[in-house]
Amino acid sequence: MIATEKATPEAIDEYLTTFVQPIPYFAVRQVQKDKWHKIGKTMTRNCVRRHLVGEKIYGCVARWYPSHSEYDIDNWEQSRVEDFRAEIGMDENNSMLFEGEKRDHWRILYKPTYRGEPVTIKLLQSAMKKVGDQFGVEVYPQSKRISRLPFSHTYTPRDYDRWLLDSKGLVNEFQKLNEYDITNDCPIRATEPFQQPLLWTEDSRKEGWYQEGKELYEAGLVVPNSRHLSQMKVIYFLWRNNTPNEMAEDLTKKWIQRKNNELSYDFRVNRRKVYQEIKSQVEWIYSSFMQDKYYPDSTHNNFEGWITKPDLLEIVKITQGNLPRTRFLTQMIQFANPRQVQPFVRIHTSRLQQWSSTTNYLSYIDELESKGIVQRKKGRTGYLVNNFSKSLSLKWDYETITRSIMNDGRTPDSYEEIIQTAFEPRDYKSLLQSVGVERTTAIKQVKTIYRV
Repeated sequence: MIATEKATPEAIDEYLTTFVQPIPYFAVRQVQKDKWHKIGKTMTRNCVRRHLVGEKIYGCVARWYPSHSEYDIDNWEQSRVEDFRAEIGMDENNSMLFEGEKRDHWRILYKPTYRGEPVTIKLLQSAMKKVGDQFGVEVYPQSKRISRLPFSHTYTPRDYDRWLLDSKGLVNEFQKLNEYDITNDCPIRATEPFQQPLLWTEDSRKEGWYQEGKELYEAGLVVPNSRHLSQMKVIYFLWRNNTPNEMAEDLTKKWIQRKNNELSYDFRVNRRKVYQEIKSQVEWIYSSFMQDKYYPDSTHNNFEGWITKPDLLEIVKITQGNLPRTRFLTQMIQFANPRQVQPFVRIHTSRLQQWSSTTNYLSYIDELESKGIVQRKKGRTGYLVNNFSKSLSLKWDYETITRSIMNDGRTPDSYEEIIQTAFEPRDYKSLLQSVGVERTTAIKQVKTIYRV
């Protein structure tokens, strides 16, 4: 591949954010060798560069919500691979085909979702097991197993339009892929995953827990009689870093074993009881967040999207400060930002309704279309009434995630929080008035958003 060595730090950071699980370790092996060597650190930019040019092969464990998945196929001719790809509802629009280090070894790379939402590693493996068993192929990533990272120079793209692309071009092609819904797009009936009940009904956001959990994970217990809550904070820290649930359980058990610092009476007298409690805590946290659709940071930012201050200034101008319309367009642009290289963005109808209402979302799209901001995709795969998703093209000057509005490393969860993070109340009031909102209406909107 060409120009990989000249990839910008921003491009490498995008690769790390998209594909690399930072905790608890990464692994490296020599080309044409099978043995992985684990390294208990966070992968660096230089590691990514070496991987992409084919000096060494790097891999990592799965994320709780994988951003990508691969079919691993051995000893098949290319024609058979292409037939398999078509049979499971894949093509060049929603997947990428690579030939591996060895002849007739293949990888089909795709972006999995489940009913329009991110898919957990547990659900992915459960749902796709029938496909793997039927055809004798493996699905990666897998919990607790090292998976090689995409786009190594040792893997050759076999899609016609991708033969000559360098690693930057391949990453861009990946970002363009349509998401592959493991229930709607796959014609082979997948096993329906077990849906766990909602266990945690209180507010999912734990103010300060991330930093406290990180410090505890590094230093261990710091005061007596703090084990139970400290375990919760450590598990929360691991969850926020997209660590799979089984690995989070293992890491927390090892943490309390190695870093209890002689400050836990319970651990001294009954380790088995402590380990069982950790197991229950992991199930509690992970199940609750999964049902709430509250995602770890990397999944949240890459799937739910991000927004920038220039975006907000333009949005308020377009909507003339009308709060329902401003909220709708903000969330649409936020969702489109990580998908900005795609000609059309598929947005699930339930999201459009969530951003507005079941009665208003169509009229809002009509208004944006009349202003030349939104274009509906025509035809069978485009904009269909009552279809599960709408394919929309947005005419927008997109920004990068480096300029995004973040709170504690995450895109704020609501329009109100976005505005609270980006503007002081008087500045937002001035912005509203600058686009023609009357003073009394602007004051009322400020009170609504800032809860004053």
